[in-house]
Amino acid sequence: MRLIAITSERGMNTPCSIVVFNGKHHDEKMAKVFSKHYSNYNISWEKRTNKWGGVLVAVHRSIPVQKVEVFQHIKNVIVLDIGTAEDKFQLATWYSSPKENLPVKLFDNILKRNSNTILMGDFNAEHSSWSNSIDNHKAHVLYNWLTTKTLEIVNKFVPTSTRSNATIDLILAPSHMIATTSFSVLPSIGSDHFPIIWTPTIKLHKRDQRYPIMEINGMNGN
Repeated sequence: MRLIAITSERGMNTPCSIVVFNGKHHDEKMAKVFSKHYSNYNISWEKRTNKWGGVLVAVHRSIPVQKVEVFQHIKNVIVLDIGTAEDKFQLATWYSSPKENLPVKLFDNILKRNSNTILMGDFNAEHSSWSNSIDNHKAHVLYNWLTTKTLEIVNKFVPTSTRSNATIDLILAPSHMIATTSFSVLPSIGSDHFPIIWTPTIKLHKRDQRYPIMEINGMNGN
């Protein structure tokens, strides 16, 4: 499985606050299994468009979270409001198949609703600006889109695929969230994608303490 974890500055000895499973078959049965094993988390999931897709997000119960209604029931996509009114941000994740067009119009709508947004997922987009691999069409679309935004790619030039030097699992965030952040790529846990650990500059108050955020993407060949 592909895994991206967003950790707090308190380190990896604290529980992960958000776990995102991207590119794995998800349905109601699977969600119940995750709920059983992640009893301290609220689970959201969305269906896939092909055999590789599907997304699931587990948010620690100490953190206020709400699924954004306008983006509900879009396959391979989950958009969440996280935090309280004074520090709320959006977290959006998706799986984008190599054969599907990159949904930049959807990205625009997500950012229009709240520019304080973290975008992450399997883009299947390889570009020389962030990946040590040959550019593909999806990457050119993403690159051109990024030139019009204030988002930055967190995890550049570190392979996330076990089969090549490509960086196709990406974390995009506003500059103020990544000014003092760090990330690392972990050894494979049996997937064809490497886990990524990220510590962003996010300050959550009250009961939503600063825990890690983790994204895990499904085991597949894309």
